Amino acid sequence: MIRNVGVYTTKSHLPYNPRVLGNQNERNFKPTLQPTPTPTIAPTPKLHGMKLLVNGRSLNPGQAVFDIENGQLVFSIAPNSYGKYDQDSIITVTAYPTVNGSTVILGGTTSLSGKTGTILARGTEWSMTASIALPPGIAIPIPTATPMPVSWPR
Repeated sequence: MIRNVGVYTTKSHLPYNPRVLGNQNERNFKPTLQPTPTPTIAPTPKLHGMKLLVNGRSLNPGQAVFDIENGQLVFSIAPNSYGKYDQDSIITVTAYPTVNGSTVILGGTTSLSGKTGTILARGTEWSMTASIALPPGIAIPIPTATPMPVSWPR
């Protein structure tokens, strides 16, 4: 006795036998061996950065100029958007007095030459001091009150 199993076709018009599961590509599939993954050592994370304090006040994000009495300090590298410096960066700070001949005193710098000092960013916080002393005989201007005109009701 001959049994008619029937041959069906799919949309691609390939013969399809309902007794065989899957198409011909699936029947001939041989798994490809994959290499065993090798663990990658993660890089050592760097510290979150160093905050720099000048006379007890921290620099703001991106602040390169810092006002002090009788002058300004200019930082060659401004702090990042978090107000911090990357580890091992070299920060140059230069004092600019408002009066020529003033004495510049910078404390807490790694090196110092004249009115310029450098700081090596290490750790999470660093504090430096800065002051500018006017030369002898220079009068310190003292702001005076400005009279305001006042009109009285009549």
